[in-house]
Amino acid sequence: MIRVHSIQDLTTFEKLSNLHSSNLKTPHEIVSHQFRKFFQSYAMAFNKQQQRKGTLFQTPFKRVWVNSDEYFTQLVYYIHANPQQHGLIDDFKEWKWSSYNRIIIDKPSKLKKKEVIEWFGDKAYFAAYHQLIKNIKVDEKLVIEDY
Repeated sequence: MIRVHSIQDLTTFEKLSNLHSSNLKTPHEIVSHQFRKFFQSYAMAFNKQQQRKGTLFQTPFKRVWVNSDEYFTQLVYYIHANPQQHGLIDDFKEWKWSSYNRIIIDKPSKLKKKEVIEWFGDKAYFAAYHQLIKNIKVDEKLVIEDY
């Protein structure tokens, strides 16, 4: 037999927990709060055990309005170069999970390869743009400013 919990059951649950002093009122708020506490506790224990710091769970992604063709073009490069920018690899073209090489090769995939290549004009321009921006980014790191 399945037991259906009533609001009274949740009120009892609230009395047994440390929620009575908070402003949580709905069952959703109560349960969400408890799960949040559970995940925080788990992350703290895991970090202590592994001698690490930081979040274990991915934070919500951000949305950005792509309001120009130039910005979209830069985003394509950003997506491909991100592993290199974060020091995971020396050359993003060697990143195993990158779509960069998949776009260039003539092998069927679920990627919108044709659309991306057409956006840049052709494969040569696609590769040239990536190399140009990569060289600019490297040069920017070498600049020493006088004060």
